[in-house]
Amino acid sequence: MDALELINTIECDLKDADKKIGKKTYGNIVNIGGRWTGAWIGAKLGAEGGAAFGTYIYPGIGTLIGGAGGSLILGCVGAFGGGEFAKWVVDVSNVEGENYVIKKMDK
Repeated sequence: MDALELINTIECDLKDADKKIGKKTYGNIVNIGGRWTGAWIGAKLGAEGGAAFGTYIYPGIGTLIGGAGGSLILGCVGAFGGGEFAKWVVDVSNVEGENYVIKKMDK
């Protein structure tokens, strides 16, 4: 799914006015990486926390259910948060030359 999204973004970026890969493609690459990283971290922390909580409630089956549930829930939350954080980083770091800062300060 991510590969198809990236291919479509590259094709659209190459068909725009300047015919170059630009902010859309780079932003999409960073967004995909952020989603994967966020999902991995969230799933890892969710599995550990959920397993600990499940063990506290009912050792054995509670550990299994808590670990799986925590991993799934925090993995989804992490994927969303990682993608949003990546978009924010791309937006903040997109400086269009030295005059950009001066224009912002003049307003």
